[in-house]
Amino acid sequence: MEEDMDGQGTNQFSSPDLYMQSGCPEDGDMGWVTWAWSFVPAIVGTEEEMEEGLFQQRETEGISNNPQQRTPKDPIVSIGFYCTKASVTFKLTETQSESSYYSPQKVKSREVLCVEQEGITIEVLMMGEPFFDCQIGFVGCRAFCLKGIMGIRDFEENMNRLEEDAVFISCGDSLSSKGMTYLTNSLFDYRSPENNSVRAEFILETANHKETYTEIAGIQRFGAFYMDYLYTMENSSSKEPQDFSVVSLEEVVPAVQETSIKRLVVGALEVRLHSSAVHRILKMVTCAMEHEYEPYCKPQPEMVEEGHGAATPEEISSLEEFIPTRLTLLTLLSVSVTVSMAEFNLLHTLMPVIMGCKVAPVLVNVPVFQPVRPLPAVQFQVERVNVEHTVPMYAPELVSTVSSLSQHSDNLLHHCYAHLYLKPEVVKSNTWPQS
Repeated sequence: MEEDMDGQGTNQFSSPDLYMQSGCPEDGDMGWVTWAWSFVPAIVGTEEEMEEGLFQQRETEGISNNPQQRTPKDPIVSIGFYCTKASVTFKLTETQSESSYYSPQKVKSREVLCVEQEGITIEVLMMGEPFFDCQIGFVGCRAFCLKGIMGIRDFEENMNRLEEDAVFISCGDSLSSKGMTYLTNSLFDYRSPENNSVRAEFILETANHKETYTEIAGIQRFGAFYMDYLYTMENSSSKEPQDFSVVSLEEVVPAVQETSIKRLVVGALEVRLHSSAVHRILKMVTCAMEHEYEPYCKPQPEMVEEGHGAATPEEISSLEEFIPTRLTLLTLLSVSVTVSMAEFNLLHTLMPVIMGCKVAPVLVNVPVFQPVRPLPAVQFQVERVNVEHTVPMYAPELVSTVSSLSQHSDNLLHHCYAHLYLKPEVVKSNTWPQS
């Protein structure tokens, strides 16, 4: 009976036409495949009608519609990922054996660190090779200590410590106070064009993109972190995105100009460095460096092709006009760093491994943890920090070309190096508790 039913089902839906004929919306037993196929004629018909209307208009204007001259445009792809809340817990494992010599060893793990994020957004927009944009942001983030570290029970349940004492990194706001702004213009936003029967318009020009997705707009939408990575490939003559819809066979494709801009904005960041946080971070760094396995990847030596001849005057002139670069802009807003006095110190067992020294494991006398309050501390506050990093996109080829020239300009030499600029604004410092 099951074989007959499978055979009938296969024959019944063996072609798309039979999908369409198998049922109609009025039928009560309409399947999801039939429902999905019902949208295909409408979508394909609309696209074909638009293309036919465009081609007919071109024929009336006297432009030939040779199939060899018509190249389809690059499709526009828009992808979005959204997460309300995510947490990552870091654990340290250790091997323990029972009192008996022949007893098997047991592996136990202990939670030491947790990172929580709220309102996470990842959006990607691309149109073939000429345009690619990726935006990442989240509303709130915090990192806090868990349980104990290196035998010191500083945040065990029986310590009765405040939850805010365990937090050493805090950034942004919570969703309860910020709201659902991270879903703006997504399919989960009822105000988006798609949810109001309006076709969405994508920004595919560099100038409009910079005017729309500014630093203020990113912080207002997210609050904690905002990253915007933009890569464009523009025509050097028109300074506009390339349109390959109509390309002649004899037409020479003009040179393109590549740009890569990465903007990162961090807002309302508070960092509190105390003994518990420092020991947990350095302990994980120590475990990562003290391994007995091969690294995941090894740096490959840079291979520069030596077969190219001397650069022509036209190539040098084009380099003088434009050199592809990667620009990274990092902005920190309202940064507060508090360094507290050490409550315990076991760094002498961690620093040798971090510095690359091989040391034999030794027994460490773990002191009994007793929290001291109030704890003396030094606090630094910065209203704004701007970091700008510029590097040539094709550094080996550029350096090889410029080095082969007998006379080179300052502009070419300037782009052969990476540049880093740091600009802090309104720096304050104070001690706590104040006398």
